[in-house]
Amino acid sequence: DNYLATDEYTNTTATAVIVEYTVAPVSANGCVGDPLIINATINPEPVIDPSLNGFACSDGSTGLNLATNGVSVGAMEYNIIGGSVPVGLSASAGNVAIPASNVNASYLAADTYTNTNTNALDVVYEVRGVSADGCEGDSEFISITIRPEPVVTPGIVSTVCSAQASGLILSSLASSVAANDYNIISINVPTGAVAAVGNAVIPANNVADNYLNGDTFTNQTNLAINITYTVRGVSADGCESDDEVVVLTVDPEPVIDPNLDDVLCSGENTGITILTDATSVSAASFDILSITPDALLVAGVSNVAPANGVSANYILNDEWTNNASPLPLDVVYEVRASSALGCRGDIENIVLTYNPEPVLNSTLGTTVCSDLPINVNFATNGISVGAANYNLIDVNIPVGVTANGGNATFPANAVATGYITSDLFTNQTNSDLNVVYEVRGVRADGCEGESEFITVVIQPEPVIAT
Repeated sequence: DNYLATDEYTNTTATAVIVEYTVAPVSANGCVGDPLIINATINPEPVIDPSLNGFACSDGSTGLNLATNGVSVGAMEYNIIGGSVPVGLSASAGNVAIPASNVNASYLAADTYTNTNTNALDVVYEVRGVSADGCEGDSEFISITIRPEPVVTPGIVSTVCSAQASGLILSSLASSVAANDYNIISINVPTGAVAAVGNAVIPANNVADNYLNGDTFTNQTNLAINITYTVRGVSADGCESDDEVVVLTVDPEPVIDPNLDDVLCSGENTGITILTDATSVSAASFDILSITPDALLVAGVSNVAPANGVSANYILNDEWTNNASPLPLDVVYEVRASSALGCRGDIENIVLTYNPEPVLNSTLGTTVCSDLPINVNFATNGISVGAANYNLIDVNIPVGVTANGGNATFPANAVATGYITSDLFTNQTNSDLNVVYEVRGVRADGCEGESEFITVVIQPEPVIAT
C-alpha cells in the first residue's frame, strides 16, 4: 500500500501540477477490483535566477538581491545554506549570519569583504528559494567576485622648508593591486601654516600620483608644522582603498625684523645688527644679496660687500657719507635670513637714510698782518646742506705766534658763523707763520660734517731795536 510513497516530481513552473495515478486493487486470490484515480498535486518550487553572479569592490557592498528566474513560482523568502570565503578575503564584522532560514531577498546585499591582494577573489553563497507554500527550491551557488583594492604605501612623509614644494609622490604597495590614480579626500592645515595660492584643489578625484608634488606652505612660526592629507588609491577597476594619512612637515623660516630701517647722520656707522622678529624661528646666518646706495652716497673704505652666510653684525660698521647733496640719501641692503636647518626666509630690504652733512667752504683761509683781526666767518660750500652752527674742534698755534687774550675759546660747540672773526695773533718773527683752525659744520638736527682746516697766515710785524 506504500508503493508510491517515495515518488518524487520536480515542478519548476509557476503553478501546481497534478500527477494522476490509476490504481486497481488486487485480492489475495488475484481478483482485480475497479480502478481508482488518485491525484497528487505537485506544488512548484522556486528556481533561483542563475545570472545573479556579480562583482563588488573590496570593502564595497555585494549589492546582491536574490530573485527567481521569472519562469518558476516566486520565492516568498530564502534559505542561505552556506558561504565559501577563500583565503585572502576578509569578511566584514557586520556581515549577516550564515546559515540562515526564511530571510528576505536583500539579506546578503550589505555584506562586504576586504581584498588587498593583487587579484580578484570569489565569495560563493549557497541559496535556496522558498515559495509561499513552503516549498524549497534546489540550491543555487552565487559567486560574487571581490575585486582588490590598492593599499596606499603607509608612512608617506616629506619634510621641506617653508615655501618649498612638497615633493610628495603617492604610491601603493607592491603586494596589493596597483593604484591607477588617487582620490584626495581632505587636507588639514594647522594654524600658523599658510597655503600657497597655486596649491592643488582638495578634495579631488582620480588624480595622478604627483598631484600634491607642487604644494607649498609658508611657516613663519618658531616650530615645524605638520600638514596632513587623507588619501585613497583607486585601482583600474575603480576600487577605492582605505584612507591613508600622508604627512608633510614644513620647517619654519626666519623672518627678519621689519623695523630695522633707520635715519643716520652722514659718516655714521650703520649700527645695524640684523635681527629676526619675536615670533619666527631664529636665524643662524644671513645672506646680504645686494647693497644699493644712492649714486651720491660715498661708501666707507672698510664697507663690506654682498656675501652669503654672514653673521648678524656683518654690516654693523658700514658707513656712508652724504656730502654732495643737500637732501637725505638712501642705501638699501637686501637681506635674507637662514635657519639652523637651512630654511631661507623672505627677502627684507633694510633702508638706511643718511642725512646730509654740511661741508665747509674750502677757501676760508686768509692772510693778515700781526695784531690784526683775522676776519674769518664760517660758511658752507654752497652745494651741501647749510650749517645751523659750527664746532670749533682745535686751533693749532705755532711757536712764534702769540694769541690775543680776547680770542675765542676752543674747543667750542654750536658757535655762530662769526665766532673767530675778531681773533688776532702777534707774530714778531722774521717770517710768515700759519695758525690752523679745525672746524666742523653742524646741521639743525645735530649731524656734524667732516673737519675743515682753515689756515690763517700771520705775517710778521717789525720790532724796533732797543
